[in-house]
Amino acid sequence: MQTTISSTEVARRVGEIFARASRGETFMVTQYGRPYCVITPPPVEQPEAPKQRTARKRAPKKPAP
Repeated sequence: MQTTISSTEVARRVGEIFARASRGETFMVTQYGRPYCVITPPPVEQPEAPKQRTARKRAPKKPAP
């Protein structure tokens, strides 16, 4: 569900808007009656694949002068 809300209202109620977005609600933010941005819930996180360790290559040592 998408709710249209003015940027002024977002500024006044930012905590509430963010909390509602985190629970799945989407907001179309308008400024001067025109669409300005969309606030959406965070993406569903996918479990990360285990990271493989790679050998770190070191730069060759410079000979002393």
